[in-house]
Formats: sequence, structure tokens, C-alpha cells
Amino acid sequence: MALNCGANCVRVILVVLNTCFLAIGIGFLGVGVWLIADKSALEVLRFAVGIATTVELVWDVAIVFIIVSVLVIAIAGIGFHGSLSASPGCLGCVSIWSYMELRTIKYFG
Repeated sequence: MALNCGANCVRVILVVLNTCFLAIGIGFLGVGVWLIADKSALEVLRFAVGIATTVELVWDVAIVFIIVSVLVIAIAGIGFHGSLSASPGCLGCVSIWSYMELRTIKYFG
């Protein structure tokens, strides 16, 4: 199926954006795993942030980072696959997820 110039442009933009979100998700996953695995992470955070942190706070932040990053990686992966293969199912899943996120942000924000 031949796509016109506008459709190709949108497809390339979706691939680039999903690649960026995959990289961000992998970065957050790395930070979360680092916070759990490294025992000196508490001292690094105290020096970097300048606030008193506890082990429980660092653990909670690490768990939140890991959960959010896994969700971002999953959605970006589905969106990446959908934009490369022009799959309506994958793109529909990503659009429904994005709509739910926007509604949640609007409700709580």
C-alpha cells in the first residue's frame, strides 16, 4: 500500500517519538534498579538532592521508577511496532492508553 507524503511523515514522527520514549523508559528502569541494587545510593541522593532521605523513601521511589518505566517501555514498544507495521490494533491500543493517561492527569492535576 502506497502512502502519501503526509502519512510517511507522520509515520516517521511516530517512530522517532516512540524510540525516544523507549530510551527514556530504559533510563528510568536503570535508575530504579540502581537505587535498589546499590547500597550507597542513599548517600548519593543526599549529596545530589540535598534533603534528608531514608532507606524506605529510596526504596519507594525505586519501585515507582520501575513500575512507571515498565509501563512506558510497554506502551512505547506497542506504539513502535504499530507505527512500523501500520497495525491498527497496536495504534488503537496506544491511543486508548494515551486518552486514559490524559483523563487521569486532568482529573488529578
